[in-house]
Amino acid sequence: PDVKVDQKLLQSDDFLLRVLGWDMINHRYPIPVPRDISRYGFTRDFISDQYGGSTQSTCPKIGKRSLDQHGLDDWMFLTLEWNPHVPTKPGFPGLLFSFGRETDEWKKIQRVFVRVQTDPAQWVYMGQYQMKVGTSLTAADWWSQKEQSRKKWANGVLKKGWGAKLCARLGLQKQHGVAYEPTKSDYDIATKKDNIKHYRSLLTERDVLRAFDSRDVVRSVLCHTCRQQTAERTHRR
Repeated sequence: PDVKVDQKLLQSDDFLLRVLGWDMINHRYPIPVPRDISRYGFTRDFISDQYGGSTQSTCPKIGKRSLDQHGLDDWMFLTLEWNPHVPTKPGFPGLLFSFGRETDEWKKIQRVFVRVQTDPAQWVYMGQYQMKVGTSLTAADWWSQKEQSRKKWANGVLKKGWGAKLCARLGLQKQHGVAYEPTKSDYDIATKKDNIKHYRSLLTERDVLRAFDSRDVVRSVLCHTCRQQTAERTHRR
């Protein structure tokens, strides 16, 4: 299927070159199976039925019974809705954004699937990817994005599951002062289902934008490089 991305969220060519570099941009891992097989799409329901795990989580936890059967606990499911630069073809490089200052290398190689079609939803296996922490967006990078893009990110933080931790932080700082640094215990309590609704109710789009504008919130970059493509996992239907 043709891959569609939100053009408002695309970064500039200069930014991509600065973050990825020519070597990574041009990296292509050779795919060991024909194109019609390597780009075959699956549903999350099918993958969950075959291998276990949630159909909603980005990195689903696999139950013991399923894990004992296949031993695969490295799943990662990415969408183009918020990360238009993730890999869209098997073996290709990509990047995604993360909130906060990523300092540790991702030691675990991830089994990456990307949703390349939404209606009906189709997830394509891109390969086994190694991620490393890249640069963070600078203030200039942030302000170079269109206002529509900045507002979309702010509203995503307020509504999406991946924005819960940031909403908890901003909500706690509204209660205790902007200098307050939440502890792990604070986050564990604040991000529980009922509590996070409360903290989100304290925030507005302007609150989130202000945090981005002031660099209180950092958008880090995780760079993806394909290290392997497991052919038997793309054959199985």
